Amino acid sequence: MTASQQSGIIVYIPLPSLSASRTRALQLISHASGLAQHQLRIILSCPDIAANASTPRRVWQVLQGLVADFYISASTVAYTCNNPLLNVDIIFEGYCGYDAWIDYGGLEGGFDAVLCDDQAVLSEANKKRQSAGLPAFESLELEPETSKTNETPSVTTNSQEFYHRGSNPPDIYDHIAMGGTFDHLHSGHKILLTIAAWLSRLSLFCGVVSPDLLKNKKGAALLEPIDTRISNCNTFLYRFKRGGDLVFDVAQINDPYGPPQDNPKYSAIVGSLETLKGCEAVNDMRIKNGLGDNLLDIYVIDVISKNSRVGQKDMDTKLSSTFIRNYLQQHNETANQKLELTK
Repeated sequence: MTASQQSGIIVYIPLPSLSASRTRALQLISHASGLAQHQLRIILSCPDIAANASTPRRVWQVLQGLVADFYISASTVAYTCNNPLLNVDIIFEGYCGYDAWIDYGGLEGGFDAVLCDDQAVLSEANKKRQSAGLPAFESLELEPETSKTNETPSVTTNSQEFYHRGSNPPDIYDHIAMGGTFDHLHSGHKILLTIAAWLSRLSLFCGVVSPDLLKNKKGAALLEPIDTRISNCNTFLYRFKRGGDLVFDVAQINDPYGPPQDNPKYSAIVGSLETLKGCEAVNDMRIKNGLGDNLLDIYVIDVISKNSRVGQKDMDTKLSSTFIRNYLQQHNETANQKLELTK
């Protein structure tokens, strides 16, 4: 690790509104992503989050675009630096239910440096650290870039679709469902989990596909164990939101539909373009099970839009569990070859 690199970095991003310019924020995130070796925590402070916490659907599209911009910006730099395993989390200050400056939610190693423009914020954070018996953060700096040619471009993540099945969609859903493999949890998964949790008031069911349903999946031998995949989802959701009325139920599903196929309490499902057909299939099953008058609203999130400057095809390929499995396999093979040479 070089003098400029850090094991874990916190980036503090204050925005006056969710629709405010993200240029400086993306500059800070990109810079920190190139320095962080293991953990990157983005603490987002924005009054619009608290103002819409009880009516989240009103801002879900702009929030999803912002969250995706931040995650993809960080992941793009990490992949460029050959560090695709960098763990990135976005925490909503105040909304998360704990002090994100000193509570790391089970992350090993924690954080040792902070990148932010407001030194008063850093000073206050270090006071909290001192009170908790922790060493002070190292302060990282990045001079503002005023030239337009140096501005970090927006990733333009604004492709979302919403399929409402009733008359008037609610401002918040009591019970939401989602599902997937969640293998080697990455930024794409976290965007979906974030928006699903944001839209939920009482419960979010997250179905993790069982190994039996994945036997024919490419690279099945490299899939994480089901317990690991469930644990990683639970741990991320614990860091995203705790306390209050919202309960997370992360569990194995043994068919493509899970509990929402016949449980009337669910009213919405969150997925990606890849899983849209699966979301629609759940509604088909609800019709078969006598819930035709209670179909799920479907929220479809396209993580990277066709206008993204990041390179849609490249990031669609990299931002996947398959890419990470291949990366790990190649690194294991390289390590084994080096070991053989030393014998």
